[in-house]
Amino acid sequence: MIRDTKIADFPAILALNLEMEQYLSPLSQDLLSDLHAVAVYHRVIETKQGEVAGFLLALREGADYSSVNYLWIAERYRQFLYVDRVVVAPDQQGSGLASYSIRTYSLLPGRTVSQL
Repeated sequence: MIRDTKIADFPAILALNLEMEQYLSPLSQDLLSDLHAVAVYHRVIETKQGEVAGFLLALREGADYSSVNYLWIAERYRQFLYVDRVVVAPDQQGSGLASYSIRTYSLLPGRTVSQL
């Protein structure tokens, strides 16, 4: 199930990010709180057992975020959606959860996968 991220999910999100940090940038509790506050889309994938198996975090233009990648996009595009992180737990990879998360985003009013 995909649902809105809650503050109570932060420990699981931080643990997932740490597991996958070789592919991502580091994520502290403070940075996660800041990104959560400005994110246009921050959802978690929850297993039937209630565990967080992944998350997707996306920002729009104008967010207060100093990521080099985000700033590069912001310098070149007036409007954009920046997908900062799509993370799926290693034991869930290959199960289609990331694709499901992206397809669910695309079903929101006014959104299409091409906007990613």
